[in-house]
Amino acid sequence: MAPKISDSTHQAYLQYLKMRENNISNFEIAKRLGYSNEEFGYMISQYEFKSNLEYHIPEQEGDYFFNGCFYLSCGVRNTLQNQEIAEIFTFLKRLVKQHDGIDYLQSFYCIEHDCKVFAIDQLSKTMLDSGKYSQEYHYFTLILAEEY
Repeated sequence: MAPKISDSTHQAYLQYLKMRENNISNFEIAKRLGYSNEEFGYMISQYEFKSNLEYHIPEQEGDYFFNGCFYLSCGVRNTLQNQEIAEIFTFLKRLVKQHDGIDYLQSFYCIEHDCKVFAIDQLSKTMLDSGKYSQEYHYFTLILAEEY
């Protein structure tokens, strides 16, 4: 059974949506709303995921776009449901759009399977724009932390 969401949490989420539309970073939104990064990631997760996933806000920003080929590790394929994988993929795309690039390492926690999941992008926009990297390295992977 899903936890009851308070009116103040719901109001904070509505404010988050407005600020997200204005491409304000999650770091700044958390600060404006008076949440720690951990609390803010948990609050977002309650609304963004239908499954039992939690998003962990990264320590830094970046210029990774998670727009290359998408690979799943064996552990992810054997552990997560298709819905959970799709939710992570969709959430990453929304984050990239909001921030105009994000850190190469995004972290999630799957409550149901008690596992940490990483989304790892290989090439940043800067690297791609340099022309020094082959397209074969333009991919991102969803992997269990224990496989990393």
